[in-house]
Amino acid sequence: MIGVCRDKEGEHKLISKTDAKKEFILSDVDLERREPKLQFILRKNPHRMGGEMKLYLYSQMKERALEVWETEEGLEEAREQRKSNKRKRQQNAFEKKMKDMRKQARGSKTPASLLAHNHDYGEEEHDPDEDTYSKSCQTCGHQITYEKM
Repeated sequence: MIGVCRDKEGEHKLISKTDAKKEFILSDVDLERREPKLQFILRKNPHRMGGEMKLYLYSQMKERALEVWETEEGLEEAREQRKSNKRKRQQNAFEKKMKDMRKQARGSKTPASLLAHNHDYGEEEHDPDEDTYSKSCQTCGHQITYEKM
């Protein structure tokens, strides 16, 4: 565990686990299982009653991020990739909602004649080359082809 220190900026600045994961694009494995183990302080979580949060040294988080991403540029690329993926997810969710809304709006305006359509087939036609028969719906043009036994 990290010793209790009152210097809240500079060398002893603390960062929560959640913020560290967001800022440095780290996973739980990077924080808790990768050697050497990182030290932390457990404090009451002010946002959730009865919960605790882990506070890590900011400088150690920065070092760990450089271990994982190798360079500042690698870390920046990971941040950009995460932003891009988030934008794509948001755009897909928006498009899905719009599609559903359009479907609902169209659904109420669809004529009843199209919803409950029964085909009205005309005379059957025989194709002697294929030995098949076919009929076409006089309303929508749907065609069925079949053989007689």
